[in-house]
Amino acid sequence: MMADSAMNPAPAEALKRMRVRELGSPLRVVCEGSAHRRRGAVAQPESAEVERVWAELCAANPRLHDGHILQVLEVNAAAGEIVCAVGSYKLLSVAGRVPTGTLQLGVKGLVIGLDVTSRPHVLLGRRSQQTRLYGGMWEVAPGGGIDPPAALLEGNNCELSEADVLRELAKEGREELGIEIQPHDCRVVAVVRDEIARSEDVVVRVELPGTIDLACGLKGEHAWEYGDTRWVMLADLALFDADHAAEITPPTRAIFRWMGWVES
Repeated sequence: MMADSAMNPAPAEALKRMRVRELGSPLRVVCEGSAHRRRGAVAQPESAEVERVWAELCAANPRLHDGHILQVLEVNAAAGEIVCAVGSYKLLSVAGRVPTGTLQLGVKGLVIGLDVTSRPHVLLGRRSQQTRLYGGMWEVAPGGGIDPPAALLEGNNCELSEADVLRELAKEGREELGIEIQPHDCRVVAVVRDEIARSEDVVVRVELPGTIDLACGLKGEHAWEYGDTRWVMLADLALFDADHAAEITPPTRAIFRWMGWVES
């Protein structure tokens, strides 16, 4: 994919383009059908510039294809409410070079596990080079975009509950890493706004039961998203962040700081 300084800023500059906010619970995702939008969603017209940039991105990454996404219209973090409508993956993908205004709703798992001596570790995945952004970089895993519900695609108003979002995270965990995430081990903690990736991601803290195997590489059946995984002890996270700043995705570094694991 073509290099773009706006999409690949220096680590310190990238952190300034992240915003982490505490997210109230229970979470509600209000989905507004196209016939009922009332929150200022703007339809994005097709344009020659959009098509030109999209063609370049697809040529560089054959895995890219257009489809529906949940487009964020409004976030009330304190109330735990996120308002969305149907959006386009094409318009999301070109947003770094064409100002489409598209912002995708996603979910990130902040997975914590204890080793045999009860020391807590956080799970990181190294993104594949075939991903849309941040190829080859470490991030908290699993994660991904939340699919629009069928009712919304039919133009109807509907809602996703916190349980629905947790099911999406559990699906990502199985597919990407081969781990089982149970709702009773989860707690919604924050939402992170990534101005580079154009996303609002719900951050869910997951406390895995039992003891983790530090030597075991995690792989799901659809594991192309991650080329590697590793457990990093929380006590060593500040050093890992300092030594690998350019190799860790900016939203992950912002989450580390918001959690108090790494000093600002």
